[in-house]
Amino acid sequence: MNQIQLNVIRDVLREKSTQVRLNKTWQLLHGEHGIGKRVINGLCLNERDYQILENLYQQYRKDNVLDELPTGQNRLETVKVHRNEKNTSKQVFADQLVFASVHHDLPLKSVCMPIGYPMFVPTIDIGELDITGIKRLVVLENATMLLTLHEWYQCLPTIWQSSLFVYRGQGQNQSTVKNLLAQLGLNVPVAIYADFDPSGLSIVMNYFTIRPVSIIVPKGWEYLKNNHSCNQTDKYLDQFNKLSGLSEKLAKNSYLHRMFTVMQAEKIAMMQEHVMFLNGVEYIDL
Repeated sequence: MNQIQLNVIRDVLREKSTQVRLNKTWQLLHGEHGIGKRVINGLCLNERDYQILENLYQQYRKDNVLDELPTGQNRLETVKVHRNEKNTSKQVFADQLVFASVHHDLPLKSVCMPIGYPMFVPTIDIGELDITGIKRLVVLENATMLLTLHEWYQCLPTIWQSSLFVYRGQGQNQSTVKNLLAQLGLNVPVAIYADFDPSGLSIVMNYFTIRPVSIIVPKGWEYLKNNHSCNQTDKYLDQFNKLSGLSEKLAKNSYLHRMFTVMQAEKIAMMQEHVMFLNGVEYIDL
């Protein structure tokens, strides 16, 4: 029995409903367990039905049906009230930060941890970080770039090569990265290295609203042309059609707005993974 079905049972037991509409869950319960008496478009429930439903609920759940449970539990928290550890909406690494580096240790509250190993991407809860130990940070849009950092980090301007690198994340950990940036001291240099495309500029602008950042872009971005070997016009067109209002959003920063103007004129979309095939990259303080 899945979580949706258990929630249906829980709700009817809490409300002591005497009649329910005949949806898929109630069709299953009526057909397999004989629960309810058929009426037009529904089922009538009595005390016997409530007892069967409560017994079914207790087969899968450890909590009292009347208890209100917190959402977003991890699996260890879930098994305190649920027999199935997978019955949680929270993904295992949902709010974790994923790091990599070549020369910058990972500052934890318990230890300063060397992480400069190829393909090594430690994952940690923000609460375990000694944020004051971060000296320089680069946020990477794509996970592949984090995983392969040792192969391309020397393409970066020298000043950023010794940074701590963090993956932008997906879903919940995107908010955790923003939380990290908000807690960093303003004296800590932060750069955003995203795809050079409309979506990438939107990502950079989102971070820029939190704190001052630099952007890492292809060297000579002002002169990029549509026929560049790394350009993907189809991706530009797809993003441009989805990101309405982006020009107004980027107008708050002159550099980002100029970059977007170039992208529009030449329909530019260049992915980070092409970094080694460009004429270098540069950084601009926004």
